[in-house]
Amino acid sequence: MSARFQIFADSDFDLVSRGQFENLRTRIYREDQNYLLNVNRTEYVSHIVSEFAVAALELHFDQMTVSSSEKMIPAEAFPRDFNVFSGKSYPKQIRNGSSAMRIQRLT
Repeated sequence: MSARFQIFADSDFDLVSRGQFENLRTRIYREDQNYLLNVNRTEYVSHIVSEFAVAALELHFDQMTVSSSEKMIPAEAFPRDFNVFSGKSYPKQIRNGSSAMRIQRLT
């Protein structure tokens, strides 16, 4: 049940974290009452945390790169309140970047 997702590619983190919270809530409410009353609290919490923890994102700023270029962007791609003319294109600075990321499990 561990939450795994590819950041910026799969789901929003908010959706993943809400899903994990709901799975956690469901899991706890489905536990037998006698089991919860008699289980070692510390061990149970450790087990639940290890199962439902969401991996933390670690950014390596020293490995990030950014480059920029200028592209012609059609007027239709600009917001409505921009002073551009339909059918024309305008130069716009474009930034491209890449980064090194590692996801680390928090416990």
